[in-house]
Amino acid sequence: QEQRWLEMETKEIAEYIKEKWPIIKNLVFTGGEPFIHQDAWTELMKLLPEYTFEIETNATLALKPEFEKLVTKINCSPKLSSSGNDEKSRETINFPLYVASSKATFKFVIVTPEDLNEVLGLIKKYDIPRNKVILMPEGRTKEELHEKSLWLAELAKENNFRFTPRLHVELWGNRRGT
Repeated sequence: QEQRWLEMETKEIAEYIKEKWPIIKNLVFTGGEPFIHQDAWTELMKLLPEYTFEIETNATLALKPEFEKLVTKINCSPKLSSSGNDEKSRETINFPLYVASSKATFKFVIVTPEDLNEVLGLIKKYDIPRNKVILMPEGRTKEELHEKSLWLAELAKENNFRFTPRLHVELWGNRRGT
């Protein structure tokens, strides 16, 4: 798949969005870790007041009040030990900022049933409301996701958590950019 890059000023980006996708009014900031660029996203959100904004984050960086005020939804996807990520990318020191936000939910990608113990530990440590917790199976194929979804959906029900599939894998397989 071809990668294309554009270098633009924030004002140019806002105009580009309005021109290129005039009917789309919800934007999702994702990628590596978008919170690295909170100031730039804040500037962009101010230029697009008629839009709603979601952000995907691992919840390791501090949430700035001005950003939190403008963003519509914060999708926290903290990395668990089974993710293979180092401790820095799993840091939870800023969790209280996200727990306090009415805009935040916590989506945990589950590899094995044992991951639930880590999730329960984080919920207890940071007093994360169960209605803010979403469990998602880890998987790269439809078959792997189906197998994990069967037991994970049951664990979600037993613990009063929400469950979500990996629809992009179901539809397009293990491809980047979908």
